[in-house]
Amino acid sequence: MTASAKLLSTSVALALALIIGSTFALTSGPGEPSGNQVVAGTAKAAETSAVKGTFKSAPDLDPPRMNVKMRSSKAINQKLFVGFKDRGAAIYSPNGQPIWFLPSRSINFRVQKFRGKPVLTWFQAATKGSGLKRNTYIIANRNYKVIKRVLPGNGLSPDSHEFKLTNRGTAFLTSYKSTTRNLSSVGMGTNAPVADSIAQEIDLRTGKVVWEWRSLDHVPIRDTFAEKLRRPGASFDYFHINSIEDAPDGNILISGRSTNAVYKVSRKTGRVMWTLGGKSSDFEMGKGAYFSSQHDANLQKGNKISIYDNGDSPVISKPVRGQSRGLVLKLNYRKMKATVLKSYLNPAKPLASQQGNMQNLKNGHYLLGWGGVPLISEHAAGGKMLFDAAFEDVGSFYRAYRSPWHGRPKTRVSVAANVTDNARTRIWVSWNGDSAVRRWKVMAGKGKNSLKKVANRTRKGFETTIGLSGRYRYVKIYGLSGSGKKIGTSRLIKSG
Repeated sequence: MTASAKLLSTSVALALALIIGSTFALTSGPGEPSGNQVVAGTAKAAETSAVKGTFKSAPDLDPPRMNVKMRSSKAINQKLFVGFKDRGAAIYSPNGQPIWFLPSRSINFRVQKFRGKPVLTWFQAATKGSGLKRNTYIIANRNYKVIKRVLPGNGLSPDSHEFKLTNRGTAFLTSYKSTTRNLSSVGMGTNAPVADSIAQEIDLRTGKVVWEWRSLDHVPIRDTFAEKLRRPGASFDYFHINSIEDAPDGNILISGRSTNAVYKVSRKTGRVMWTLGGKSSDFEMGKGAYFSSQHDANLQKGNKISIYDNGDSPVISKPVRGQSRGLVLKLNYRKMKATVLKSYLNPAKPLASQQGNMQNLKNGHYLLGWGGVPLISEHAAGGKMLFDAAFEDVGSFYRAYRSPWHGRPKTRVSVAANVTDNARTRIWVSWNGDSAVRRWKVMAGKGKNSLKKVANRTRKGFETTIGLSGRYRYVKIYGLSGSGKKIGTSRLIKSG
């Protein structure tokens, strides 16, 4: 079977899995209390699986393995951020080595700014060991300390699709609420359950709702392309909100997957100012401009919009496209016409029926997280692929991002050691969340009070293995910066 065939097969399997239990299923139940709180402590790992870790020094960590298949010198030299709903939140180096991992059920993991400083944000499900009573949006500082937990207001439950911080101390987030409507227009009865997609803007200081929008108040059910339920007994997901952002004029941009459309919404009234795509488009869609089951719509300078065009969905009968794509459209507001500026494709031809995103990088490149097919690629503005990577032991992820990040973990350096029968000592050392250490200084001895410097080794990847001649019963490690400054220390351990 070819690589393309394998990926397409994976996409089909994942679409079936999504019907049984999707990202949408990670939302909390309706009617839970709202509010937010400031908490102390580092982000807590949750119980996710029985998979054994791959690192001797950190056996509780098992980040998904990224296989970088191609990396051009022209690709941006920034870290990669990916949240996996079945494994956790992970930061990777530009060459695919893990830097930080939080075992959890985490989605939409990325770098944003809070109070003028870079922070990590993500949606985390309340699982055993997570310290959470309900699904929650998380903000953590560069020390990986959780500084805020955020929940929706008005009694709504948090949803994993969007958590976007603004520069005015607020955050956009999504929620779903089941209600009943006459669904006879779509063949599902006159008093049937339907999911209302809700966008909120929350004041991060007070937890109060400063803006709210509900799809059922503004977008008719007849505009849907959904043909079936996500799973038996589920509410009809006619709209499926999956991204929210500020428009340059102060209004709001919202993406609805099941309506194949993006909406500019009035902040003052909530009315739809224009619709791009779908059954009620205000724009004439030029050749190749039609998109379907899309994710992650973002307005850009020059009257452009980027969209991750899935081309397939778990709630439609057959794909609209043969492969997913990154899409950039030019919007002519005078003629109300949308034309294709560029389509970004992956040679593996992934068809992702769910998840995915398209990040516009500062130098004009685009990063594509292919979502339902676990691939990441970076493309030059003209389309040339500059970076190509695949995850080998997970089926999907929600979004992928590139960002600069300099974490400073407050935890100790992790170390393990054993003495072999042939009079040698093996040491394994790592430091979850750090990327500044360049060398490991090894202090070792036969007694606790007889330590001496025995090695100074270059750091290699997440975990460095160090072999020493001689039997050393006690070991302590110092992490050194490029200038030789001590920036991390392990505990004194006894070799196994």
